[in-house]
Amino acid sequence: GDNVWLTSANTSSILRFNSQDKNFTTFQFPTTNTTTALGIMIDPSDQIWIAEGVGKLANIDPANNFNVTEYSPKGKNNTLASPMALLADPITGDIYISEYDSHTVSVFNPITKTFKEYPLFNSNGLPLGMALDSNTNLWIAENTINKIATIDPHTGEYKEVKVPSPSPSIQWLT
Repeated sequence: GDNVWLTSANTSSILRFNSQDKNFTTFQFPTTNTTTALGIMIDPSDQIWIAEGVGKLANIDPANNFNVTEYSPKGKNNTLASPMALLADPITGDIYISEYDSHTVSVFNPITKTFKEYPLFNSNGLPLGMALDSNTNLWIAENTINKIATIDPHTGEYKEVKVPSPSPSIQWLT
């Protein structure tokens, strides 16, 4: 529609800008003292998803009066390890979450409300941006090393590709 969604890391809130009315609406998280709101995206069903610095995945549901709901995995201190980027699978609806501090990616199923974590990648790489190719392989930017990684979401098979640059500092890809 006519809305632009943005994260406001300094105020721990989400802002919606209506380009027709030229006004902002602020949404607060249920968890108080949320340190930062990082990655944000809209999935194919128009749900808004936010990676929270406190290690949670937040959802804003436009069909339910913009209600905000938070999710976190069971175990592992019930948090995601520095969730950064988000990516929705247009076929399955799953939400991929790059976990910077645990050197891996988790997947959230919005229907079952469950998380699955892929095995540890390269312990020197810090996953940030992600993209899906035409075969639905997940590609991940590995910040701090000169590699990008790919995962076959069906098998969990993981591979790395060396980037021909001495220090590219790869953060985002598409």
